[in-house]
Amino acid sequence: MAQRRRRMRLGRSGMSNRQRRRVGGTIGRDVQSIVTELVQLPYLQSLDMSHNNLAGQLDSVWKGLRQLQLQYNFLTGSIPDDFFDNESIMQHLNIGANDMVGTIPAEVGLASQMTALYVFDNAFQGTIPILGNMPLRIFQGQQNQLGGILPFDLHYGAWAETIEEWWAFDNQLNGPLSENLGLFPSLRDFRVGGNQFTGTIPTSTYQLQNLFRVEVNDNSLTGPIDPSIGGLVKLETFDVSGNGLTGTLPDEIAQIQTLEVVKTQNNLLEGVIPTDLCFLGSMEVLEADCLPEDNPPTDCFCCTTCCERGTDNCIQY
Repeated sequence: MAQRRRRMRLGRSGMSNRQRRRVGGTIGRDVQSIVTELVQLPYLQSLDMSHNNLAGQLDSVWKGLRQLQLQYNFLTGSIPDDFFDNESIMQHLNIGANDMVGTIPAEVGLASQMTALYVFDNAFQGTIPILGNMPLRIFQGQQNQLGGILPFDLHYGAWAETIEEWWAFDNQLNGPLSENLGLFPSLRDFRVGGNQFTGTIPTSTYQLQNLFRVEVNDNSLTGPIDPSIGGLVKLETFDVSGNGLTGTLPDEIAQIQTLEVVKTQNNLLEGVIPTDLCFLGSMEVLEADCLPEDNPPTDCFCCTTCCERGTDNCIQY
């Protein structure tokens, strides 16, 4: 009889890693060392030790698992260079919200079965490496110190067809947003705010029919918003605030019947925010540079928040 795959869950719900730090200091008296001997269980394939007070380092002994969840602990050190190789069977790795440093090893691209990679809220530096031929669906690398360009121009593999969720906000990424974004047809959720991107919003972005969220806020993007944005028929959130965009917000944006959140404040946009947005039943948040009221850079008749360009002065209605 075939042996059942074994999944072990050693965790608890409750406060997040950062919340526990605020309450109890950096590493409190309840912190425990991570137990690597668990890997000796002969049929163990999935291990969840998230949301604990575990200290220690990521050990290569775990690399034979299919799923490993260590998020919201107090792990230190770096990702071992030999954690990924040509024989890697890992499909899901979550080491988010720890105290890890170093870089994401270039060898990560050898993990040909990886579908979900979470490295968020650490202190990782360096670039996001070439992702190789992994069938990656989810990448969360936000809130680190990652720099360089996005890997959307680097040696496409299977992940170009499979990636759905790309979170890399609040890093130090730079350069232009790739015009090749349009070559990632499964992309649904694109969050890269709080970086140092320059150039324009690629027109190929508006070809991604599955996008429901675009957040490119708080960068140094310039140029206009292309009228082809009206083709993003599933879009719910569009946040371009805190850039240097010019021109007007195209009327075509009001063709998107799913829109809930549109944020355009702190740009160089002019003209009138399309009034048809006011009549979309789905709209919940609409923010623009519509202060001062007697001479606003952009007129907006139904904004939920009006801001004064170049200041922190905003009025919520």
